[in-house]
Amino acid sequence: MMRRPFACVVLTSIVLLAAGCATTGRSPKLNLREAAAPVWSLQQANDELVVSVSPAGRSLRLAGSAGLVLGTGVDAVVNARYRSRIQELIGEDDTAAILANALETALAGAGAAGLAQAAPLPSTAGFDSRRDAFSAYYDGLARAGHDVLLRLRSTHGIFGHDATLAVKLDGRMVELPSGHALWDNEIVATVEPVMAYDRLGDPTDRMTPRIKGARLTVEDDALAKWQTGGRSLRADFEQAAAGAAAALVANLGLAENALGEFHLGELALMRKNFEEALQHYRKAISLNPDYPAAHCGVAVIRGHMGELPAAIETATAVTAKWPDYAPAHMNLAWWHAIEKGDAASARPYYRRALELGMKPVGRIDEYLSEDGQSDKS
Repeated sequence: MMRRPFACVVLTSIVLLAAGCATTGRSPKLNLREAAAPVWSLQQANDELVVSVSPAGRSLRLAGSAGLVLGTGVDAVVNARYRSRIQELIGEDDTAAILANALETALAGAGAAGLAQAAPLPSTAGFDSRRDAFSAYYDGLARAGHDVLLRLRSTHGIFGHDATLAVKLDGRMVELPSGHALWDNEIVATVEPVMAYDRLGDPTDRMTPRIKGARLTVEDDALAKWQTGGRSLRADFEQAAAGAAAALVANLGLAENALGEFHLGELALMRKNFEEALQHYRKAISLNPDYPAAHCGVAVIRGHMGELPAAIETATAVTAKWPDYAPAHMNLAWWHAIEKGDAASARPYYRRALELGMKPVGRIDEYLSEDGQSDKS
């Protein structure tokens, strides 16, 4: 497989060392546009798609050393099962190269003049601390004539029992050589639609599968959705990588783009910052009015904010303008069935969502089956 020399660094865990952090704000004096000689680096935690779910298609008893399957051990167990299938679905290029290319393209297109690329910090070996290692790294870049560094660290994979494909960027922009932080944030992008019943939170943290009784449970097959002909794993990964890159340049203030604003809205929703998410979704719509996913995001936010009539009104408008946009139909089915207890109103939306390829939702099935009618046919 193709490798890029700067892209891949071997780490002992796919978990990012930095916990979720918010933007600290940009210096009024220095950013990537105003810097005389800015530079960026990319360190990737994995060069192939990591699958961090419990083993699919079977259950494991929680006994003896089975618990070691969780956490850092899950990658080896699951990749042993899926490695060849993942490679077939992704193709020849490794995912690290796809992500690196997406970031290079987005940063170059954002017009940060003179933005060069540097190798990431290769190792902390030989230094008393990480702080000392980065101090020497910053000094070296400054001696080479650079004044600002955008330092990116990424991880990407399929996470959680529901197999969410996600790309995560841990970004920090610093002044050189001091290392003074000018901006920092974690950006997470997925390809999943915004659903009213989603479990909020960072999907890359969902490394522990569901536990029912004394057994582990997981969706039937972590890769099934990409092997039934309806979706392409490679296309989905390219989309997630492009979304993360677009969100990065938008968050840095380098470029306005609807895709980036949408994924910043997704990120704010994950963090339950509903007002911020609403602003990003609305900004995405202002940049691209014909963006059903962003309109759907507005509806979901309204639902989370307790404004159910507004949520239903917005989603209904989406189904009228984009009748084949399945997530809006499914969200309406959820709100009518679960939130309002109105089976008659929920049923046509649910049937339409299933016709359009959405996966059945257990709680909606249970509610609508109480009157003896089937909604899966």
